[in-house]
Amino acid sequence: MLFRSAVAAAVAAALARGDEAGPVRTAEALRSLPLAVMDAAGRRAARDVARHGVASVSATVSNLGLQDPGVLGGAGFTPRRHWWIPPGGGGSALFVTLTGHPHGIEICAAAPGNLADVATLERVLDGIARGL
Repeated sequence: MLFRSAVAAAVAAALARGDEAGPVRTAEALRSLPLAVMDAAGRRAARDVARHGVASVSATVSNLGLQDPGVLGGAGFTPRRHWWIPPGGGGSALFVTLTGHPHGIEICAAAPGNLADVATLERVLDGIARGL
């Protein structure tokens, strides 16, 4: 619960400062960079993580909120559940997506192989699920 209260406090502080869109504003400045520059930076970050076993970003959590799975249906197929697979990349130690639907929450995670194995990811996901 300590983790949850620390996250809640950080989110509350960001909201109080008006910084809830800070990462979005930061990302906006990157839109003008050529894709090759972004690709090279990502590859360099991935090499550094692989070499040193340390990432500058410990985790990214993308809470997509409650989603209607029906919008992904078609041709007589109506899904009841869905999930978004987080982007895999070597520059971040962990990327988690949470997607809500009428039957619950789907949690998916991705991490570079040199930083986490399947057992580690399962422990992380179990911890997140218990925290919800």
